[in-house]
Amino acid sequence: MRYIYILLLIAGIVSSTLWGQEDIHQQLHRSFLLEQQGQFDKVIQNVPPLIASNALSRVESGRAWTLLGYAYKEQGQFQQAQNAYEHSLRILEGDTEHVADYANTLDYFARYYRATGQQQVAMQMWSKAARIDEQRNDHGGLARIYISLAGLAIEQHHINDAQRSLEKAIAESKL
Repeated sequence: MRYIYILLLIAGIVSSTLWGQEDIHQQLHRSFLLEQQGQFDKVIQNVPPLIASNALSRVESGRAWTLLGYAYKEQGQFQQAQNAYEHSLRILEGDTEHVADYANTLDYFARYYRATGQQQVAMQMWSKAARIDEQRNDHGGLARIYISLAGLAIEQHHINDAQRSLEKAIAESKL
């Protein structure tokens, strides 16, 4: 009887731990949904405890930092956004299984730099993300980057560069 009690106790501890992990993943998913709804203040409130829990996988942690960076940027908290993006890049850099997440973070970080008036840095990040997307044959990612580069070129009154970027975006979108 005592043996059964110990097994039930262990099963209860293990199952509550698993349920807690599942809850963390659900919370992260809900945070992504909040971002899609434009509720950036709630994202900023919800994501840091998830990151601090250490219950997320490495790639989930990188994605969470990217999400947090985007929310901070949208709220005008630029220093916090930069810090979050830098955390995400450090986590995802060199992860050969999740290079798409790394390229995605570079794209978001480039948008941050564009918003803060650092066009040259933005262009460098988009170029790096484009090289990754080219290797992965991610035509949708390349089209988004070329559209961003075209917008940047228009802001700088480089019409020929804008035209070339738009042509590349159209070509990639057809693929």
